[in-house]
Amino acid sequence: GDPQCSVEAGNSHRRRSDWGSAELWYLRAAALGRQAGEWTAYLHARLGLGRLAVHRGNLPAGRRAFERARARAR
Repeated sequence: GDPQCSVEAGNSHRRRSDWGSAELWYLRAAALGRQAGEWTAYLHARLGLGRLAVHRGNLPAGRRAFERARARAR
């Protein structure tokens, strides 16, 4: 699979408020990006997970997702 396409699928589901599907697509994108060494897609997936968690009111999970993205970006 293509990690960037999975990120876009996650974004699409998030915009439609389909939180569960968005989370699954972002997790898939993060795993695929990590496996393929496509770090931009990995970062976008982690940022998507963070935004999703914050939107759902889970600030600790959002913070963890943002921190994982930041750690990879260094």
